[in-house]
Amino acid sequence: MLFILLMLLLLLFLIQLLQILDVLLQDMKKRVLSLGIHVKVSEAVKNLVCQQGYNPTYGARPLRRAITSLIEDPLSEALLYGECKQGDTVLVDLDANGNPFVTNQLDQIVNLSD
Repeated sequence: MLFILLMLLLLLFLIQLLQILDVLLQDMKKRVLSLGIHVKVSEAVKNLVCQQGYNPTYGARPLRRAITSLIEDPLSEALLYGECKQGDTVLVDLDANGNPFVTNQLDQIVNLSD
């Protein structure tokens, strides 16, 4: 009985963490959309952000930093290199090694993280 209760609490916590992440991602997507670029984020990247963006001491506060390092940094590099432009739709996903990368609608790799 206690195990079931703990599992339900963990599930509730994960749902809340994903809801917080979705709010933060919507804000980021709006900022990038102001540049004319649509951003999609894979579930794999969302899961990685939640894993790296949670701390038992600080809760979900580190989520913002994880979004920056795992999503915004690769996207910024792609923009700086001119690999994505106004009107593009880009997807942030993970490569086979678990590193985030950005692709455009043409399924062309735009930027690979180390």
